[in-house]
Amino acid sequence: MRRRYLVVDPVWLVAEDLALLIGEADQGATVVVATDAMAALALLDEMPDLRAAFLNLPFATARDSGLLERVAVLGGLYVSLRATVEALPGHPPPLVLDLPFSGESVAGMLRQLR
Repeated sequence: MRRRYLVVDPVWLVAEDLALLIGEADQGATVVVATDAMAALALLDEMPDLRAAFLNLPFATARDSGLLERVAVLGGLYVSLRATVEALPGHPPPLVLDLPFSGESVAGMLRQLR
């Protein structure tokens, strides 16, 4: 079972907080954090078998950087932290983790990912 997650948020403290909540809800999981798409892509080079990427980026940024495609190639699910969501053509729409998130909402999202 894949238990690897990526969190991308431009605010480091927000990304770290979400990563901590993911780790608490899925103990033993690997969670990596980035503040932009390029840093996230570099992390994914070292992280095959991704379960999900939690992204708080504009869709165009995630799409145009190749991040969404890379997540899909790795078999990961796209979880948006934005109210307005789009999907790559031919891919399902992302799940949405509403802000502000909490331990309970993160745990609920992880249950949906199983």
